[in-house]
Amino acid sequence: MVGWNRAMPGREAAANETFGKWQMFLMQEQGAGRIQGFEHYLIQAHGGDLNGFTMVKGSYSQLTALEGGEVFIQIITEAMHSMQDMGVTKAFTGEAMMNQMGRWQKVWAK
Repeated sequence: MVGWNRAMPGREAAANETFGKWQMFLMQEQGAGRIQGFEHYLIQAHGGDLNGFTMVKGSYSQLTALEGGEVFIQIITEAMHSMQDMGVTKAFTGEAMMNQMGRWQKVWAK
């Protein structure tokens, strides 16, 4: 998941340009089979600092390879220059989430 707050004042055009690069990059990665897919989300006003995010879908190894790639790092660097509160993290879903919950249950049982 790649999340953000809002464009920095005066850098809105750069933020918009970087988002276009991000969109094209993800489309290329999906077309090449290096990720399973992606979806962009904008969040309604809620008083928090997460106003939008992109959920990139893929296996753990696909996402790790994506994050380590030069193009990904360059795009995120550009986004950090024009967007407030940029963040990149992985999340568990489906079977991986159930496996992680099993790990937590073992810890909680101690």
